[in-house]
Amino acid sequence: MIGSPLFARATLHLPNGKHFEIAAAGNSPDHPYIQSARLNGRPLAGPVITHEQILTGGRLEFVMGPTPSTWAKNWRPAGAAAR
Repeated sequence: MIGSPLFARATLHLPNGKHFEIAAAGNSPDHPYIQSARLNGRPLAGPVITHEQILTGGRLEFVMGPTPSTWAKNWRPAGAAAR
């Protein structure tokens, strides 16, 4: 489960020699809300990435904004009942 990052950019140097970069465009105290997210250039529909996805290396990009958005609003874990 992912949430709003506390930083603008970070890189994980993985033991397998690969790197996983996290970037949050526009991140600031005035822009704490995720507007959209992309994993390796593809839209990320929900607030979840797997350990395996991190280990393959790549880039997780957030666009941050000043107001709550509808990004991942309707996401539910597989098998979860809608409320």
